[in-house]
Amino acid sequence: MSTTQLLHLKNASNIELSKQLEGDITYSVLFRILQNDCTDIFYNEGVIVCYSNPPYPIWVWCRDASKTSDIISIANCIKRNYPLDENYNIIMGYDVLEQLKKYDSYFENVSFKMELFSYQLREINEIDYSCDGHAMLAELADLDVIACAFKDMYYEMEKLVFSAQECREKALGLINNNQLYVWKNKNGEIVALTSKKIEGKYGSISSVYTLPMARRKGYAINLVHRVSQELLSNDITPILYTNGNYIASNECYRKIGFEQVGRICNIKR
Repeated sequence: MSTTQLLHLKNASNIELSKQLEGDITYSVLFRILQNDCTDIFYNEGVIVCYSNPPYPIWVWCRDASKTSDIISIANCIKRNYPLDENYNIIMGYDVLEQLKKYDSYFENVSFKMELFSYQLREINEIDYSCDGHAMLAELADLDVIACAFKDMYYEMEKLVFSAQECREKALGLINNNQLYVWKNKNGEIVALTSKKIEGKYGSISSVYTLPMARRKGYAINLVHRVSQELLSNDITPILYTNGNYIASNECYRKIGFEQVGRICNIKR
């Protein structure tokens, strides 16, 4: 079977390529990634294999998973550049994974270690989860607490290890751009946080995290509800990703009114 040669960009961005994903909520993260310099981008008119930078995952997008030549091109790209035995973290659609298994024995024993759901919110529901405290934009005075929370969040949710300085810089950027929200309890302590990023008509909600000692008290659902209301009031559609294994958080988002619109998987050998 002939394959379509994938072009290769190294340490570069490709805004034109990202336009293929515009409006595709399930691949909104990849859309954002392609706006910035990436370690590697392999592509043709219907395929994107993108590695932003370590320790982040490799993203695989295919317009038509029934196109055998593109599937084989993806298989060859992964085997050559991101062999599964080296524990690369690879995200792709279920349809792509099934076709890879069908056409290449290398992928026969591949399973997924995580499934990710993509959601969007068209109409918000009222919620009845009363809790103490209030939502607010994060302030510079909160930087140290937030940086520590980020470090714990990245490891707990994605097993990613970042230094204290890296977490501090990440938090500082979000605070300075008014993209980070926190929920403070009645004692003025930060108990939950989330961020938002507006791109066009969509507002991506991410980094939803409740500090361990404050869980199951309604802080996170109220915080996401508050940020979602703000987005909708500005004619911005809230979107987000969740880990399919986190049943409680998925249920909370559905109660707010989020609807699942896509599903992708994170694969392993």
